[in-house]
Amino acid sequence: MSSKSVSLVNFQKTLIRLEAQNERYKVVLDVLDKKRRLGDSVSSADWKVAYRCKVSKLSLVLLLYLFGNDDGEVTKFEKKVFKMVLKEEKEHLLKDDLKKVISLNQNIVSHTAVHNFILQEQLSDSVIKEASEHVRKHIMSKDAYARLLDALFE
Repeated sequence: MSSKSVSLVNFQKTLIRLEAQNERYKVVLDVLDKKRRLGDSVSSADWKVAYRCKVSKLSLVLLLYLFGNDDGEVTKFEKKVFKMVLKEEKEHLLKDDLKKVISLNQNIVSHTAVHNFILQEQLSDSVIKEASEHVRKHIMSKDAYARLLDALFE
């Protein structure tokens, strides 16, 4: 088995473990959606959970975009940074969110794929801004990453 397939298997095992931990967020988001549909007032804590989930998802997608498009490949160091961020964000992600990120991780994420993701998820400007700021903390001021991130939202 090649090191690439071993790495992918380990990554998928990690994501499966994360899925089990994140079921509670799915319940919160389901309640939030039901309250919104029924017109009930929604607590600020519920909104914060949903907002943080969106920021975490977009942050991971942005990292995949940056790491794949700076030089056309994802290096070992970039994989390490991605796994570190994934570990930090795991408590904010749902099972479906992880699957979505995995599906994007199969190929290099394009500029169009990021924009489609933002449209599909109906992400607000504040989510996009916060996710961008969060990603900037992890890209270590590398000019290629910063230029790609700036160009993405021009």
